[in-house]
Amino acid sequence: MRKIPNKIALFFIIIVITLNTFGICFTQSIFVHEKELKNNGDPVNFNQIIDNSIIKQVLSKGKCIPTQHLQPHNNLSKGIAFLSSTPPPTGPVRWTAEWETSIGVLLAWPLFWPSLDTIYSTMIDELQDVGIVYLLCKNVMLRFFVSLKLRAHSVPLDNIEWLTIPYASIFNIYDLKSGEWGLVDNIYGHFRDDKVNNRLQRLWGTDYYETPIDVQGGNVCTDGMGRVFCLESIVKENQPTLNEEQLRQAFWDYLNVEMIILPEPPISPHLDMCAKLVDPETWIIGEWPKSDPNTPYVEEMVSILSNMTASTGNAYTIFRIQQPDRRPDGFWCTYTNAYMQNGKVLVPVYNVEQDTAALAVFQQALPDWEIIGIECAPLGDIGGAIHCSTHEIAGHNETTLFFN
Repeated sequence: MRKIPNKIALFFIIIVITLNTFGICFTQSIFVHEKELKNNGDPVNFNQIIDNSIIKQVLSKGKCIPTQHLQPHNNLSKGIAFLSSTPPPTGPVRWTAEWETSIGVLLAWPLFWPSLDTIYSTMIDELQDVGIVYLLCKNVMLRFFVSLKLRAHSVPLDNIEWLTIPYASIFNIYDLKSGEWGLVDNIYGHFRDDKVNNRLQRLWGTDYYETPIDVQGGNVCTDGMGRVFCLESIVKENQPTLNEEQLRQAFWDYLNVEMIILPEPPISPHLDMCAKLVDPETWIIGEWPKSDPNTPYVEEMVSILSNMTASTGNAYTIFRIQQPDRRPDGFWCTYTNAYMQNGKVLVPVYNVEQDTAALAVFQQALPDWEIIGIECAPLGDIGGAIHCSTHEIAGHNETTLFFN
């Protein structure tokens, strides 16, 4: 971890009249046109790019993506299309996964929560070692204020790109074809944060799409091969605007994925609070005592996935991780709310006895990745952790399914 020497602190009185709260829940959905991927002007040779035994098995059977998922799907049912101001993408696409190569991560600084300063400073310090940190700040004055906080925590600023954009909610990023980006705006809490989406669209020169899907980032998990996993709450959150059939169709049209719904435990309506998919065939799923109210739902989830074939054609491998005890204030903390980027995994820890074993589970599931524990007890006060606070930005020419 890089550090900078401490410098003489300068104190300023900064008066900010109008500030909004920030949203810590982000969703990423990146996809690629396989047929249009190029390498120095020539079609990509996937066998040369992908050096992984599992993926080689997939490639030996055919394409990396199931053939049925390489067709355009512009078949929105009547009654759905009017909910979106833009039609879906017109070509075959792939929604990439979190473990794939990324150019960086997007974060929004937690205004008015000084208890989170150390957490965010540590996350930024770790993540800028493996990519660009795109840091949202509402205005130039706040950017200066945040930079002071980072310096106070000895965090260098050399791999941070500041985005002076007002922010409040959720946005999705897509990669439509090699070198061409598109940004897709889902609904979050029944409204859109158009300022963020439109500003990023202009900044990155992207295409722009809106979907009728109401979704929160913690409740969508793609395998990069045509599936998205969600908890049952996604159906409830889209009613009465979309019924389940229409919701599935919208996912298919905009993201080219089949939606798979899993049981919803009491810990949260977000999948990332109880389970994490860390490659196309491997899950890390939380485990609680038999008497805990989460247990029957999570055990049913494990049973469903144990009897399901992964998109690769192989069975899922499932690692269990003992979750922290429920807090006296009623909040559950979780280890599965972790974030993966370019060979590094940030795992929330809570200064409890289960921490060491939890980090060992991640290392066992991801032996080639660096596992970093980040103290996240203050984030538990608002019912989230690291994955809730981050948003990976995938590489422009993403073709691999694993970071090498």
